[in-house]
Amino acid sequence: MALSPANRRPSKITPPRLIIASGVVLALAVGAWLLLKPKTDVTPYRIAEVTRGDVTSSVSASGKLQALVTVDVGSQISGQIKTINVDFNDKV
Repeated sequence: MALSPANRRPSKITPPRLIIASGVVLALAVGAWLLLKPKTDVTPYRIAEVTRGDVTSSVSASGKLQALVTVDVGSQISGQIKTINVDFNDKV
């Protein structure tokens, strides 16, 4: 004897329970993957014997040198300079 749609019992799995169960299963799967994945043995340090020697660094380039930013420098006061009371390489 088949049950009519009116006589069926409602499902015990409601959408909020389904979402929570899916989240728990996903969290368990991610946790298992993190625990069981192979460990990579990458050492970020290099170990070498200390030696004495010259430090040499050279850079070679060819081309035309250009400034990134150019600025026009000028004064907003006009007039004549009568005297300059300092000389080249004097402390001021």
